[in-house]
Amino acid sequence: MKSQYKSLFFKIAILLFLFCNTEELFAEHSSLNISTLNQNTIENSIKTNSVDNDFIEMQKPRNKETASLPRWVMILFLVSLLVFIGFVILKTDQLKLNLLEKRKNRLEALVHQRTVDLLKEKEKVEYLLVKSEKAKMELQTANEIKTKLLDVAAHDLKNPLQSILGFEYLLKEQEDLSDDSKEMLDAIFRSSKKMLSIISDLLDTSSITSSDLKLRMRIENISAIIREVFYNNKYRALQKSQNIDLNLDDSIYANVDTVWFSKAIDNLLSNAIKYSEYDKNIWVSLLKDKNKILIKVRDEGPGISPDERKNLFSKFSKLSAKPTGGENSTGLGLYIAKDIVEKHNGEIEVETELNKGTTFIIKLPAIENLSDENPEAKINKLKKVLN
Repeated sequence: MKSQYKSLFFKIAILLFLFCNTEELFAEHSSLNISTLNQNTIENSIKTNSVDNDFIEMQKPRNKETASLPRWVMILFLVSLLVFIGFVILKTDQLKLNLLEKRKNRLEALVHQRTVDLLKEKEKVEYLLVKSEKAKMELQTANEIKTKLLDVAAHDLKNPLQSILGFEYLLKEQEDLSDDSKEMLDAIFRSSKKMLSIISDLLDTSSITSSDLKLRMRIENISAIIREVFYNNKYRALQKSQNIDLNLDDSIYANVDTVWFSKAIDNLLSNAIKYSEYDKNIWVSLLKDKNKILIKVRDEGPGISPDERKNLFSKFSKLSAKPTGGENSTGLGLYIAKDIVEKHNGEIEVETELNKGTTFIIKLPAIENLSDENPEAKINKLKKVLN
């Protein structure tokens, strides 16, 4: 700002200097012009009006005196103009500074208020985080207690139910039972089996979701596991006149926990039997696709709608389709199967079409064919896989 003032005053000083040096020339030039004009006028007057020559001589000096202004008047005028311009510029800059100061104060006030608001919001968020963390810990503790109580209750109920089923079997062996007694024993058997199925699913869910679960992984022939599951479900399929068709490749091996992986396949096959109508077909296939093992369980059931497919593998998921033979459903079978497959580094997919059936596909990492090798080579290959 000071540099601007210096430049302005410097320019005005230069103009003042130039004016002072040129003012005399300008005055003389103006006086000469005025004198010439007055002389011409006077001569014309003499010719036309015959005015006295003395009067003309007296008029000439007067015109010369009035033709120019004193130098000090012009200097005073320029100095006054310079002071006025400087005063105007100074006031203008002062007004600008005042406006900038007001804007600065206003912005500082807004920033301060915003900072205070943000600090208050931060305190609220921190309080809510602490509160939510505390609630989360309490919920986690309550969930652990609930899980332990559920495990204890399930274990305590499972043994009496198994005893009931054993006594029911012994009573049915009696020859002197009436038809009503046999019907009541059948009702006891069905109810006990349902309760045992529910308890087993709850125990499986608790175990598979536990952080303490450790899978006992071994190289196993997958077709042998599927056949065992098939034989365990064969009687239930025969009760509904259903046919289970197996198409298995006996040369396929995988690194699995036999007990838990059998449970996953059993849940898929039992679901196919449960939701398929009487006199329907079920297909179970095992094949290898590049470095993946594919296990497919296909049925001719009612299919699954797109809306239900979103929550198909959720815990306690219930479908609109109902079991066709009065079987029990806890909504945990598919959840358990998916969790088991994922713990084996695999994935499970579903292909379905309403009123035409559903196919569940398990994909696992494959292991090369081990069936045709001698024992020593097989042991060496297993060591490499496990390491």
